[in-house]
Amino acid sequence: MSEEVILLTVLVAENFEPYRESLVALLRLEEVNVLEAANPQEALQFLEDVHIDLVVTDLRLTDDSDKKDASGLEVYRTADEKCIPAILVSSSSVELSGICFVNKSLGWKALWKKIQELTSPIAE
Repeated sequence: MSEEVILLTVLVAENFEPYRESLVALLRLEEVNVLEAANPQEALQFLEDVHIDLVVTDLRLTDDSDKKDASGLEVYRTADEKCIPAILVSSSSVELSGICFVNKSLGWKALWKKIQELTSPIAE
């Protein structure tokens, strides 16, 4: 009897296409099922319509040049309300109480480690 493989489904919400594409490619190499959203509206729609195990969302999902843009927080909070683990990523240093945050400058390994920490009960 073969063992059934359950894929982890991760929503990547990132408006900067090159970063989103590289993150999606790296996740797929880890055999993760990936959904992509380029803006908050797409991400929120996925959260409404699809089973998701984890969300990785950029802080600035609307305008990277707007220092006041925190549209990714709405995605993060919606995931949290649905009891879906979430990771907020940004190239800016931010301090947000109670938010799981990974700075993009730390690279793929730091993000992958955090994904594994948050999904270990799911992946086992």
